[in-house]
Amino acid sequence: LLRDCTREWSVLWKDPSIESMQLAASKPLPLPEQFSAKLQAKSRDKAHVPTIGYLSSNLYSGAVWFMIRGLWKQHHDLKHTVLSFNTNPDTGTPAFSAKPAPMMALKDVKKYTSMHDIANMSFPQRAAAIRGEEVDFLIDINGLTAIPSLETLATRVAPVQATWMGYPGSLSIENVDYNIVDAIVVPPENAWAFSEKLFLLPHTYYVNNMRNLLPWLAQRHRYPKIYIDELRAAAGLPLSPSIVLVCFNRLVKIDPLVFATWMTVMKRNPNTHLWLFQDSKSPHAQDYIRKAMAEYGIEGTRVTFSGWMDWEGNVQRGVMADIFLDTPCYNAHSTGVNALWAGVPILTLAGETMASRVAASLDLSAGLPSMVARSPSEYLQMLSILVERPAVLQAVKETLWLSLRQASTRLWDQKGIVQALHRGAKIACDIFAA
Repeated sequence: LLRDCTREWSVLWKDPSIESMQLAASKPLPLPEQFSAKLQAKSRDKAHVPTIGYLSSNLYSGAVWFMIRGLWKQHHDLKHTVLSFNTNPDTGTPAFSAKPAPMMALKDVKKYTSMHDIANMSFPQRAAAIRGEEVDFLIDINGLTAIPSLETLATRVAPVQATWMGYPGSLSIENVDYNIVDAIVVPPENAWAFSEKLFLLPHTYYVNNMRNLLPWLAQRHRYPKIYIDELRAAAGLPLSPSIVLVCFNRLVKIDPLVFATWMTVMKRNPNTHLWLFQDSKSPHAQDYIRKAMAEYGIEGTRVTFSGWMDWEGNVQRGVMADIFLDTPCYNAHSTGVNALWAGVPILTLAGETMASRVAASLDLSAGLPSMVARSPSEYLQMLSILVERPAVLQAVKETLWLSLRQASTRLWDQKGIVQALHRGAKIACDIFAA
């Protein structure tokens, strides 16, 4: 079964060239006169490098921030011209200034880009500020999660506008030209569900900066069992050879079908233990989950809940787990990247929507096509195999651990993603200027 999945996903996971990224899938809307002449003049200059702008409230903290952190340095090293527009009003408050980590993050961005704080401007002022900088290709990193970005994009403040990373789906508003994705999260047959044209990055769209932020975790293969058991004991988890099944997704993502799948396998394998996120937004969830486990004949002592830690702690504690159980309805995104970098393979089921295919993109880019199920029954079969055949699980882990150490592994290649993004931006600008 695992070999079948590997073969099928390896065929589907092709490397779409930038030149065929569906950027020209449909005729772009005519540009306003204020943009068209300037863009055409720039496009005629073959040496012209498009100016890229980032519009976001995620420029100093949050799950997305830790993924995109490092983008600006990559652009800088590649001699790209990049501007950033901050829409988070918290950054101007005394309370924010007193927080060393976010302040350091902002300084990190400012070191490599021209930062413009437009958070406290009126809507017309924000639009005028961005237009005044003559950005060629504006990338929103909020999507439907932030009103200021949507308002700004809707009035077209740059010749070409795109959305990336902030929201796993279409924004369905005017004047957003491209949705930056990959061919796994949005297969060509699903393009109809997007108001934007697809800007397909090779391999994966989900950029991250793990290799620079936590480089020592790439040596996961060197961690002895005795060290892992010491960590487990401190966290209230069972020691080896118990198999720890972790899911640090928000509890609201756990649907009845996937929960039943987990319980079926745990019922058959008493050496398994479930490790879940203690969600402060769902204070009664622990009782509900233990009650549900009892209905399957599984003791409540076989689940451990752990609360939120700082970002680095969240990633590092993942080394205690054996398998990350993904939630098919809405996958792990940044949480999935954290798990993989900690050396924990993700078992996922590729669904129909973008939000339900992100973990498949992560697994494939990390060299784990055998961990991507194609149906709920396969998800159950694959979990059973991994739990009941320790040699198979160990082989999967070692494949992942090897990918952590290889600079060529697609998921960890932030520079390659930035290069592809910039080439695509150039092509998109040329298309709009034609």
